[in-house]
Amino acid sequence: MRMVIRKTRIAGLAGGLLLCLAANAQDTLTLRKDAGYVLPDGTVRIVGAASLQGVIGKLDALFTQSHPGIRFSYQSADNNGAIAALIFDTSPFAPIGTVYSGSIAYSDIVKSAPFSIRIAHGSLSPRAKVSPLAVIVNASNPVEHLSMADVSSLFSKPQRARVFSTWGQVGLTGESANILVEPAGLPWSDHYASEDREFGDDVFFRRFGAVAPVDNYRMFKTYAEVVAFVSERPGAVGIVELNRLTPGIKVVGLLDGPFGVTRTGTAADIASGHYPLDRYLYLQLRVLNGKPLDPLVREYVRMVLSPEGQSAIASEGEEYIPLNPTELAEEQGKFQ
Repeated sequence: MRMVIRKTRIAGLAGGLLLCLAANAQDTLTLRKDAGYVLPDGTVRIVGAASLQGVIGKLDALFTQSHPGIRFSYQSADNNGAIAALIFDTSPFAPIGTVYSGSIAYSDIVKSAPFSIRIAHGSLSPRAKVSPLAVIVNASNPVEHLSMADVSSLFSKPQRARVFSTWGQVGLTGESANILVEPAGLPWSDHYASEDREFGDDVFFRRFGAVAPVDNYRMFKTYAEVVAFVSERPGAVGIVELNRLTPGIKVVGLLDGPFGVTRTGTAADIASGHYPLDRYLYLQLRVLNGKPLDPLVREYVRMVLSPEGQSAIASEGEEYIPLNPTELAEEQGKFQ
């Protein structure tokens, strides 16, 4: 079935991507005849993480307002399932709530590197399924802020850096200085079951430099268990999602940048783009070397990064925070 939609004219991109997100003139385009994501009834199938179904549903509705000939069907999967659908062209893009750096299967089949764009920040709403992370301690712990280097030394065995075992090593004095550090969090490897299988890659590999946790690291399956553990033990420190906090613990401020600005994960901190443990929502695109970007994907991305698209994400109900102007420019700049 051949379907016709409207699109913006695009400019060229070195390497064959050929995408411009700020075009004005319009002409017609057709969906790719060989697109594996178009179902027999003409519906466009999107395979994505269950956590992003509401957001993509809102964006789909906005897209259909401008292109009434297009209908979408969302199929929930885990991140691996979404990426597999992208690899085999059975989804136009993969909505996921984590960074994707590629795999052997991806590079062997797609023959190009992964291409991700950020579409929003995580949310502080308890309803949201993707939230920034926070470092928490027992409410009795006097520590107020830590650098990310301190956090890494509390939780992991960083190369050429100290492992902290007492709170005195991060600057506490008096009785608090001799209290043993008891780090806790979700599993550091996705080989272990947990409610957030991306935690290990996100924290220990990307943030701590691909190193193992300290020997006394306590692994729990859920963020609620981590919060409970920290609330009961004076020396405990944990990493949890910011929208999972309860009484009995406190959030530790994280130092951002060389001037030591303390960020506590407020909505303003997150919107600024400077919170060290922020998380984003992503669209993973299937880009082929030397070939233009899929026309439907091209127009969809333009819409997502437009003011209307960002507003649709913010109003979806889980209160994801739109990208700030600098971040939008960075994402749009990937196509210029």
